[in-house]
Amino acid sequence: MKSILKAKVPPTAKLGSCTLSGICSLYDTHKQNILWAYNKMLESEGHQPVKRMPVGTKYRFVAGFGF
Repeated sequence: MKSILKAKVPPTAKLGSCTLSGICSLYDTHKQNILWAYNKMLESEGHQPVKRMPVGTKYRFVAGFGF
């Protein structure tokens, strides 16, 4: 069983709200994985990457299988 961090991101001027999941790996933390996924979403919409998650992002840990 792995520890999964869920992030609920509020709507911003660039993107609507979304929920992202991140796991801890050998090289990255939970939050680094979530930030990477968020930046990939921004990139697909033609926006520049960000260094931090938007203000108001809520995090919670859940247990999960399969990653």
